[in-house]
Amino acid sequence: MISGFFPTPYPDECLYSVLCRYYARCGGTAYETVCKTLFGGLQNLMGTVYLPVKSERIDYWASPESGITRNSISTNNTMHPYFVISYTQKLRTEIDRVLNGGVPALTHDRKMVLKSRRSWTQHLRYCPLCVAEDIAVYGETYWHRKHQLPGYYYCTKHQIRLSDSHITTKQTTAGFYPASGEVRASVADSDADVFDKYKDKCLKIGRESDWLLENGLSVDWQENGRVKYLRLFREIGVASVHGARCDSNALSDAVSNYWGREFIDALFYDTPIYPQWLSRIHAEMMCRFLPLQHILLMCVAKDSVDGFVKCGVSDNPFGIGPFVCENPICTHYHVNGAICTEVQRFNSRSVGHFYCKNCGMHYKISKAKALKGIIVVTDYGHLWKNTLIKCSQNKTITNDKAAEILKCDVSVLMLQKKKLGLLRLPRYDVDLGPEASYKSKVIALIEEYGEVTLSLLQEKAPGVYDYLRKRHKKWLIDHLTLERESAWEHARIEYMQKKVQKAVEHITLNLPKRQISLGYIAEIAGVKRDSLRLNPQVYACVKGIVESRKDWHLRRLKAAYFSLPVEGRPYTGIYLCRVAAMEKKTYAKYRELFEETMNELNVIDDYLKR
Repeated sequence: MISGFFPTPYPDECLYSVLCRYYARCGGTAYETVCKTLFGGLQNLMGTVYLPVKSERIDYWASPESGITRNSISTNNTMHPYFVISYTQKLRTEIDRVLNGGVPALTHDRKMVLKSRRSWTQHLRYCPLCVAEDIAVYGETYWHRKHQLPGYYYCTKHQIRLSDSHITTKQTTAGFYPASGEVRASVADSDADVFDKYKDKCLKIGRESDWLLENGLSVDWQENGRVKYLRLFREIGVASVHGARCDSNALSDAVSNYWGREFIDALFYDTPIYPQWLSRIHAEMMCRFLPLQHILLMCVAKDSVDGFVKCGVSDNPFGIGPFVCENPICTHYHVNGAICTEVQRFNSRSVGHFYCKNCGMHYKISKAKALKGIIVVTDYGHLWKNTLIKCSQNKTITNDKAAEILKCDVSVLMLQKKKLGLLRLPRYDVDLGPEASYKSKVIALIEEYGEVTLSLLQEKAPGVYDYLRKRHKKWLIDHLTLERESAWEHARIEYMQKKVQKAVEHITLNLPKRQISLGYIAEIAGVKRDSLRLNPQVYACVKGIVESRKDWHLRRLKAAYFSLPVEGRPYTGIYLCRVAAMEKKTYAKYRELFEETMNELNVIDDYLKR
């Protein structure tokens, strides 16, 4: 235990800097000796600039009473909170286990290093003004961890360009280089570079990196992963409407519009990333993204990492409710109040159906890459319709004035008037109102006639049916009698049955020399043919005597047989067809039936002769 000799970390001091200050206290002791004291053997120190490498040795460096623990060092003196966004859930769980006192696996440190190594800078960096402040407050300066972050070119506290020390990151592999002997407290003139004109963008990346250092460990990065990216990119037209895939070209344009292509190229000039990395937003490759890449994408999606993490996303392609009401006379117009009742999903588009519970309006919007999302009102709702009815009843309000009150075009107003039956709305008692007035008219007709049918209602009270059918359909159905069930219809059918029965009796006694068809029976009865065919009760009266074409030809054949002298019998079928004036094609069509019938007639005739 070396707790009495081990230095207390300064605010935002990286672990490597703490070890360097310990080395300085040792007073010229050799590198190998200090490494053996700290790590029990030789150790590559490069990783300690960024990560809690060999974190299990922290228990040996300081006692728990000192407040220096694995977790405190990891959280406050390494970039572990920054890099955790790039870890898989398995690796993060393993690191947390070790930081909470567990024994590390052999590949534990190696996995951490490999995950973050592409982000390491070439030189240790510092801010001259921070150096001056450190010396004034602590009597010495140190390596700040945030100054070593990738993409961190300006100090977010003093807003000046960071300076590269002459110590390369590679040199830290086998050497302790305390900041006190390597940096200057004065701001030196430096050559202009591409980042000078992108100072604001560099400062923004710096502030977002600071946020990750402060909050990275408290965020569930599995929940804030690829699915959330795609849902948010869908809102800006970069991902598909269903949020299942991303248009890499559109995403590249969005990133370029937000950050600038030249700035992005400069940002990754010294950092090896995958070519066309914006096209690799899928589960297999996103786990290999650097935190800097995530910062760029999160800012495009929600303008900040904090905004990205805290925002909610929905499976609904139209976002999270409440949605705006589209009724211009509703108090919730373009504010809120509407809910999404249904989402219909098609191959490349979605259709959302919305309803405002305050005014009753229903509308739908189609969303697709090539559509502008035009709003289609399917039902204007009770508020808008009642206002339209009041305007229609007031004769002093013209259509133009009503359109101004309802905040719509006159064409829309006239179409809705037509649908609601307001173009010919009958007069009603203003004191009672339209509903009570029109219902009383229906009840009065029922009392007068015993029942009311649609035709009677249209004749005696035109316009009442249209009004009640739109607004009080169930009540109207309960009080209307169907035409086919009315007393008049029953009387008509009864009268028709009597006429048809008389016609049937006449035809039965006097068989005609023509086919007995529905048309012939209707002609004799003096009714329409369709009245016989479509009315089951009337059709039942004639069903037994109606002849098919085949029956009619057989009757003709039999009539011809019995019209000839008995002495000449039996007669052939062809001869009888000539007598009955049948065509040859008729005989050919029914030849077998005719011959069979002739045989039956001849048998009967022979029996009668005996």
